[in-house]
Amino acid sequence: MLRFVLRGSSRRLLVAALAVVGVLVAGSSVLASGGRIPIHELPFTITEPGSYYLTRNLSHLETGAAIKIEASGVTIDLMGHEIRASQDSLAVVYMSGSYRGVVIRNGIVAGGRNTVYLHSTVTSGFSATVESLQISESMFTGLRIRYDGDPGQSHSLVRNNQIFSSGSSAIFLQGISGGRVTGNAIQMAGSAGIYIKDSEGITVAHNTVSRSDSDGMSAFTSHRILYENNHISGGARYGFYLSADCTGCIYSRNRSVGNSSGNYGMGTANFHDAGDNVPAI
Repeated sequence: MLRFVLRGSSRRLLVAALAVVGVLVAGSSVLASGGRIPIHELPFTITEPGSYYLTRNLSHLETGAAIKIEASGVTIDLMGHEIRASQDSLAVVYMSGSYRGVVIRNGIVAGGRNTVYLHSTVTSGFSATVESLQISESMFTGLRIRYDGDPGQSHSLVRNNQIFSSGSSAIFLQGISGGRVTGNAIQMAGSAGIYIKDSEGITVAHNTVSRSDSDGMSAFTSHRILYENNHISGGARYGFYLSADCTGCIYSRNRSVGNSSGNYGMGTANFHDAGDNVPAI
């Protein structure tokens, strides 16, 4: 039986080699999970495309954003976990710059001045998907998606989210030229439940809005918005409000009841009643 005795520099080299092996073994578990990148602590800044996931519930008490996106092609999966931020924080998830192709899904986010804020200035090809989130307790907007690039070059999908107790609008889309807002449940928005501005070609369907402090759903300077199978109740202003500068909006099979100023506030006659709205427009 051979025995080796390591002394001095040889021992130090062996320890260093074992440390490298340990890092490689630990890293292999990340690769085995599909190459996704874990988020263990906050704040966290994303500077490279990829798929990111939350490993546990996290809190954020600083004034900046909890998660800041500075790249295109980013997916964030909260994996059912919660991020809770103070209302002094910039946002729970924040993006502002020339980026595209962002997906955020599957978890609980609370607090921040705007809980989820996605602002793109990319020239073309902007898309954003926000789905299956519980969003609450924002100082201002629960979810805001804003595009300042070329008209007709953006798309957004907002679906199956629960949003409550937002200080201002629950969902605010601006500059979007195609997409869907569907299957969302909104309660106690501080302003409009779903607010659309400077946008066109959006379908708003199968959403519920209750007890908002302003209109349930409103559109300004927007065109060809389809409102279908939505249910609005108990708002402090109109159920649906359409400003005078909107054209080509369509209303079909919606229900709007118990709103203080009326169920429909149409500032223009340039809309189409496709029927089966309760009550009738």
